[in-house]
Amino acid sequence: MKFLFFLLAISTLFSCSDEIVDEVNNPNNNFNIYLVKSSVEDMLSQDVDLESLQLEDTPWVKSQDIEFYDWSAHAFYLSKELEKEELSARNFVVTSKGKRLFMGVFWPMYMSSFPMIPAVMPEDDWWTPKDVIRFNSFGWPILDKLSDNAEFKSELINADLLREGIDVELLRIKREASTTLEYTFKVSNLESENIYILDPNKMGTHKFHYYTNGVSLQKSGQHYWPQDFDTSESDKIRWEWYYKLSPGKSITRTLEMNGYTSLPYGNVKASFRFPGAHALGEKEWKRSDGRIWIGNYLTEVQLTMQ
Repeated sequence: MKFLFFLLAISTLFSCSDEIVDEVNNPNNNFNIYLVKSSVEDMLSQDVDLESLQLEDTPWVKSQDIEFYDWSAHAFYLSKELEKEELSARNFVVTSKGKRLFMGVFWPMYMSSFPMIPAVMPEDDWWTPKDVIRFNSFGWPILDKLSDNAEFKSELINADLLREGIDVELLRIKREASTTLEYTFKVSNLESENIYILDPNKMGTHKFHYYTNGVSLQKSGQHYWPQDFDTSESDKIRWEWYYKLSPGKSITRTLEMNGYTSLPYGNVKASFRFPGAHALGEKEWKRSDGRIWIGNYLTEVQLTMQ
């Protein structure tokens, strides 16, 4: 009996030791996303006192559910599917080791107002798989503030969850006519694994422009964007439309876009959104030799119209 008790004690000791070792060896063990229990009085404000919020006891997303965070897409890639639609207009808080990093909101796309905090579209399953949580800017520079959140990035690095993703540059714009613009962009892989990206050379310009509005311009307080441009509707992404971008490599593409009104000359501020994968099933982003990039990369630059 004493020997049996001794074995049980040793077993318990090693079990506890394993838990301690596991917690030490898994720095992302406490990286979670909690739902806020009650509605926040100013649910869209950046100035909410995070410590005053009452959070649900159990995380909505647990640390073991998170595979990594893509900084270029501002998206959590998960190991499980999540339903988001029933969470419309609810707030959430991202935490690390119990520290509250920032608050966000599930904001439906049909709302007329825009949140000034990171937002997740609850009904975006067509745009983003259920095993990916992607923050949206809704046209406001909120993602820039998230990109400037050094504490958030540091916590992701410490948890070994950070992936840099891709970089997109708008290199050149050329005025073909008053209504037609030619633009050149470059996409680079910043990671150590292959990343699959949509390639306009493979899918065609009109299908590519179905997923992005291309280039918009600003000059002297006036805005120029394509309004009635040529597109080809597509409700499903085809595998052959992807380009496998190797680690450290880049591709450059030149496209033509119409639908503008009286394009300007000279120096302009140009904005371009590079689209990620849409209409994917769950786990289709994970490939045997890499992954598919899912996001909406905004790049802005001062250029001279050629």
